[in-house]
Amino acid sequence: MEKSEKKEYFKTDEYEDFFSNWTKLYRTIKSYILNKDKDDIKWSIIFIFMTLQNLFILCLRQSNNFSITKGEAKLSYKNIKYTIIRVYNNIERYEINNVNSNEKKISIKDWYTLSSKEIQNILEELGIDKKISEKKSKEINEQFNYLCNFSELYKRVKLDDFMKMYVNSKPLKSVQEYDYSIKKINSFRNNFIHFAPQTWFIELSGINNIFCNCICIMEELICETNMINTNYPIKEKWNEAIEQIKELKQELKLLL
Repeated sequence: MEKSEKKEYFKTDEYEDFFSNWTKLYRTIKSYILNKDKDDIKWSIIFIFMTLQNLFILCLRQSNNFSITKGEAKLSYKNIKYTIIRVYNNIERYEINNVNSNEKKISIKDWYTLSSKEIQNILEELGIDKKISEKKSKEINEQFNYLCNFSELYKRVKLDDFMKMYVNSKPLKSVQEYDYSIKKINSFRNNFIHFAPQTWFIELSGINNIFCNCICIMEELICETNMINTNYPIKEKWNEAIEQIKELKQELKLLL
């Protein structure tokens, strides 16, 4: 009898993903600061984006994914665009708002608990005759579970509704310089990932300031919002990351 081949697995989660990205970011920015290697700028931008996204998710995600997912789906019928929004508030079953003659928003309570037949009944009550199959219902549920984009996650970590979950927790401060830096990092990263042939000139003093602001945001998310459990999975790993963040912040400030 042939011996069965042993399978190997790679395990990760949002915490491990953060530490992995942070380690790469720390090494890359240190190389940029010490060696003045301009090639490190591109990789620093990519790792800053990934590390910030990790922290946004760690702050927002609690017992479920409601705070980090879009929670809406699109449906078209007879030239009318419907946006179906998942809600958990005290509406009876659904609410409908007319955006304009060609667009409507439907808030449906506890979408996850509804079968395709129940969804169909609601749509029929709204005058929508489109039949919703189990497959289509599953597709719409998948749309609900799409992760919010980077800009939306950043917006949410600044809102009380998402960040004041505990007695001592609070949102990220709204700072104009932070907003600008987040917008530029997002734009740079998207251009690098979806690269079209072109020549770029990136002002070093500007990029240094953007890097410094992003590191400051990381420090505030971890140390001031009280929305991240820095005892899990290993407290010492968080302590090391916090010290490295403070170190990079001071070194980047010297470059400004």
